[in-house]
Amino acid sequence: MTRELVINGIYRHFKNLYYCVESVARHSETEEDYVVYRKMYDDKGRWIREKQMFLSEVDREKYPEISQRYRFEYLRLQSERIFLRPWEDGDASRLFELASDPDVGLRAGWKPHESAEESLSIIQNVFRNDSTWAIVLKESGDVIGAMGYGPSCDCGLPAVGDEPTVGYWVGKPYWNQGYCTEALKLMLDYMREQGRYGSVVSGHFVDNPASGRVMEKCGFIATGEECLCPELYGGNNRPVRVLRLNGLGSRG
Repeated sequence: MTRELVINGIYRHFKNLYYCVESVARHSETEEDYVVYRKMYDDKGRWIREKQMFLSEVDREKYPEISQRYRFEYLRLQSERIFLRPWEDGDASRLFELASDPDVGLRAGWKPHESAEESLSIIQNVFRNDSTWAIVLKESGDVIGAMGYGPSCDCGLPAVGDEPTVGYWVGKPYWNQGYCTEALKLMLDYMREQGRYGSVVSGHFVDNPASGRVMEKCGFIATGEECLCPELYGGNNRPVRVLRLNGLGSRG
């Protein structure tokens, strides 16, 4: 079966590096197709590679330890402007830059980060799992926030059964530009495909209604409940409005 190449698509190399495919160029002498792609890290430089090689499978004799099938694989969690990827240790300084802003943590319910070392520890001990992602801009490769879901007991929201809690945030320079809505839709689509949960619960401080609008745009409905969540930073005396999304589907 022929693999399709997606222009402006993010691909993960089998060595766990990310690239954006910009175009396909043709060699003037051989007329062979070459993929033009841009690094999503370091200097964001551009590379070219034979299209056939770009789409080829990993050499199992040379790399027997690699589980990824293809040399470059299309990343599922992406939209026109952003993509979601696992957090990496190298993101610590960027995370600190965004998460040290007291306005960001206060709205999201966690204490502002005090050092890059603390941010690294959070990446390694909190973010490193299969349900938490960095939100990354396609245009620049910059991390702008976080998206994820986890046990409802972590924040004290009134969950039904084993339904998880959804959480997200973006840095202040990226507020009111639709990035959280875009990222949340990506994650919810992923959760529907996984089929593990039938519903999810979330909430927002009543003094942060913008977060509630993000959820409502993605289909969440207010339950009519408000509660205090002392597990959250600033949650002892700031009510949280509870919303739920049903119909995710469960395959048992």
